[in-house]
Amino acid sequence: MSRLQDVLLRGLASARPAASAVANGTLYFATDTTVITQSDGSTWNAYSAAAATPGIVLIEEKVCSGSTSSETFSSIPGTYRHLRILYTARVTSTGSANHDVYIQCNGDTAANYNQQLVGAFSGTPIASATIGSATPMIFQAPEASATAGLPGVGECVVPYYAGTTFHKTITSVATARSANTAVGGIVLYVAVHWNNTAAITSLRLAVVSSGNFASGTKFSLYGVS
Repeated sequence: MSRLQDVLLRGLASARPAASAVANGTLYFATDTTVITQSDGSTWNAYSAAAATPGIVLIEEKVCSGSTSSETFSSIPGTYRHLRILYTARVTSTGSANHDVYIQCNGDTAANYNQQLVGAFSGTPIASATIGSATPMIFQAPEASATAGLPGVGECVVPYYAGTTFHKTITSVATARSANTAVGGIVLYVAVHWNNTAAITSLRLAVVSSGNFASGTKFSLYGVS
């Protein structure tokens, strides 16, 4: 009778022994690929697919040096359910207020986006809607002369980005503060609707009108399973 340790093997995929060298029915777990195969006495056969992707995975991270007005996540794999972008940002645009940053999908620079927002600026409620925009604002970030060290921070979410049935929607919860005063802060909930059913394969974030992303600005793209 075979012992358990003889029929349940594990190791690197490259270290798997010949199927004929182990007992019929032996399972081998490849620790580097997370794939399980089973020997029939002469060949190894698939027993399981690779293990499911963990709940949230960092796909790519952008750290800005102050020399670019936009950052693009391209060739986004379609293997996740949702996308999340976490960011901390400032811009080099002239001024001391909070400045718009927009988002575009799959290189679409035409007026195919609708945007709606609600929030509060310096304690006063605000709301607006824009139809047919080419540069839909997704969040704001402090300008060059805003109080040093104050960033805009938040999170953008793209639910079911790889689907092809519905138009895509990107939401963000965002805040920015240009000064340590009662009139320096803004909190926003933003929805950008892209009028296209295509699966999203790239996302571009860019400074509206003029200026670059300031040095130290960071964007982290995550896939959510």
